[in-house]
Amino acid sequence: EDQLQYSLIESQGEEKAMRLLHDYRNAFASSYQEQFDSRNAAQDILIMDAMTETNDIAMSFYQPVSSTENELRFKIFHENQTLELSDVIPVLEHLGLRVVSESSHEIRRTDGDFVWLHDFHLQHHFVSEFDIHAVKENFQAAFAAIWRKRMDSDPFNRLVLSCGLKWREVVLLRAYACYMRQTLFNFADTYIANALVNHSSLTRLLIDLFNAKFDPVFNMGIKANKD
Repeated sequence: EDQLQYSLIESQGEEKAMRLLHDYRNAFASSYQEQFDSRNAAQDILIMDAMTETNDIAMSFYQPVSSTENELRFKIFHENQTLELSDVIPVLEHLGLRVVSESSHEIRRTDGDFVWLHDFHLQHHFVSEFDIHAVKENFQAAFAAIWRKRMDSDPFNRLVLSCGLKWREVVLLRAYACYMRQTLFNFADTYIANALVNHSSLTRLLIDLFNAKFDPVFNMGIKANKD
């Protein structure tokens, strides 16, 4: 408890830290404390504190300092009930990740409400390495879009990590693949997705070409420069 108080004060200042400490003083079970230190707990508290009634899920995609290049971690916070692993694991696999292990922790606040934390230990096998800080926001936005049924879960989603694409850009390329199939294009969607993943620089250029042709902000900038 003393270590948690110190970590919260260090990151948030005394006033906010004491409010958070009141809500989460006895929230963490021994299983959580054995796996994470007080700094991790302070970061998780901030994520849970930002959750609202309309947003019952939160995430943290990161790479611990001691991990190897292809090891990643993904925390999912969900209000009041656990997530079905059979729902989550296929989504992560379609994003290009292999689930090595998962641990769950019930975090019960002072007011009686609780959050379930699912911590996934992951591996990736992309040919090219990526900067976790550069892709974190895109990855979490893509997972949220899939979870809320705004985006399909299929092999095209590997483009988020392999090419650094946003989820709407992945939707664009998937739509082109569907159009090609309607024109009797012989290759399956999985084959097209693999080709795009394996040629990430060309895939990125396809998105740039689309933006150059159709993004009104981009084209207004070109027109202004010409004038």
